Amino acid sequence: MFFGDPHVDSPQCDWPELRRCVAICQMTEGMRGVSLGDHTDNWIGRLQAEYAKSNATTKQAWQLADWFITSIDPLLIIKGNHDAWSGSGDPLEYIRGVGNIYENWQAMVELLWPNGKRAVLDVRHDHPGGSQWHPLHGQVKEARYNKSGLSADIYIAGHRHTWGMMTTEMQGRVVHMCRAKGFKGHGEYEEVKGFEAQHLGHTITAVFDPDPVSATGFISVFAEPQEAAEFLTYKRGR
Repeated sequence: MFFGDPHVDSPQCDWPELRRCVAICQMTEGMRGVSLGDHTDNWIGRLQAEYAKSNATTKQAWQLADWFITSIDPLLIIKGNHDAWSGSGDPLEYIRGVGNIYENWQAMVELLWPNGKRAVLDVRHDHPGGSQWHPLHGQVKEARYNKSGLSADIYIAGHRHTWGMMTTEMQGRVVHMCRAKGFKGHGEYEEVKGFEAQHLGHTITAVFDPDPVSATGFISVFAEPQEAAEFLTYKRGR
């Protein structure tokens, strides 16, 4: 389950939805969490004035981030721009169980199964490039031109607080391009700028079947975590 930006200390954080998604991840056998970054607001510089609008202290923010990370049994944690503002003293590096799974901005992950099946994940806080016409422009561009040098099966990011999913056949392989919205709703900045508000796609979940009937059945992607959990449970039971 790829969790979009949590922003756990933000007044706009959708805590009921975050707790629901975390609970599904915890209770579903075979499911692991991946965080796409920006765990707290972590305001710096002139943006520190935003703390006047928050009900959470800085200490509480890190406690909430600790709860979130340790609850999702993380396979990978990405450092977003808000996390990077901590510099070399990032408290997230010292959270229990983080270890060497905390990566700056992006990571390429290869999953291997006993039968030899493999999947490559291009996981980033964001992929470069944007378009008002396509919410997944950066992921599509990376999949097409492969600037990282390694073709992936899934290209996924967070950061922009929007979501989308696209699956197609590209250069002889089935590719999934996704973005998770995260849990922070619109604040004053987004409203003033006139950004479109979205209310779904907080997480994106990928279910892998290492013995598929065809290439299209290897990875199934869901915007609703409960649907993904039921599908995974069915697959594992079969």
